[in-house]
Amino acid sequence: MSNLRESQLIQLADIHEITQVIYTYCHGVDHSDEEALRSCFHPDATHEHGEYKGKSLDFIPFIIDFNRDRRGQTHAVTNCIVRIEADRAFSDSQFSAYSRSTPIDGKINEMFVKGRYLDRFERRNGAWKISHRLGVHDREIMAEAPESNGAVTGGLRSGAKPNDPYYQMLDDFLRGK
Repeated sequence: MSNLRESQLIQLADIHEITQVIYTYCHGVDHSDEEALRSCFHPDATHEHGEYKGKSLDFIPFIIDFNRDRRGQTHAVTNCIVRIEADRAFSDSQFSAYSRSTPIDGKINEMFVKGRYLDRFERRNGAWKISHRLGVHDREIMAEAPESNGAVTGGLRSGAKPNDPYYQMLDDFLRGK
């Protein structure tokens, strides 16, 4: 294998690892999974997103508390552009996030946010993690919705860790089932 081809494969593996961190972050937010969220950031990482500015590890309880009355939270990430220079990387990812609040006095709010994550990554001890995140919101929509609007009539619902079906299925998978 040529040195150029080997270099390209290493870069593809790095890009894959970086995008997995971004996806893990979204999964962690959607399911209030503190362990998943912590795995995305270096201990000294910083965060600017919405009204929050501070350490990323302090953002985690902030966002979990913010989502406490939300259900059906879903993040989708697209157009991840990653640039790598040695053990540093920069990424720009578009996201869309949707959620509904639990009923309060018979009222439900739906929230939709479209924006971007601008992330600086560093590879430390062989692992890529976010060292700084800037969350940019391009559009926010919050509207009151009736309970029946978008209601799930049967089957399973998404939920926070450990109540989401993902965690049971993952546990079964890890046990060889």
